[in-house]
Amino acid sequence: MARASKLIEPILTLLAGSTRHAWSLEDIRQDLRTRDLTPDFSSIFRVVEQLVAQGRVNRIHLADAPPRFELSGAHHDHLHCTLCDLLVPVPCLAPHNLADQAAQAQGFALHAHNIVLDGVCPHCQLQRQPRPELPA
Repeated sequence: MARASKLIEPILTLLAGSTRHAWSLEDIRQDLRTRDLTPDFSSIFRVVEQLVAQGRVNRIHLADAPPRFELSGAHHDHLHCTLCDLLVPVPCLAPHNLADQAAQAQGFALHAHNIVLDGVCPHCQLQRQPRPELPA
């Protein structure tokens, strides 16, 4: 079993070196196993939480799915397919000054915002198309 402290670099490398946009903890565990690392789930959780606390990784909260994690970088928001769980980055939908104004109107001091729009991706839409009627 890999020690948590030895997982920091492999996890950061994994998050940085993939075409996948964001990872669940289970995704991270499965991919690390393909790299001959066998961490337990709690070790991955502790390392990812540490990276979030350090600001090196962002947590993306999803309504009906486990949270996802991505490397910190330029702010963006997300589209989330509620059928296949695809997560797609999109440019920021609420400019910071607009978000600040909304927060200040309610007496909040805004630290960050995370917008996730739930819907159905093009692939899943095609899969849900009704079967055409066969000619009689």
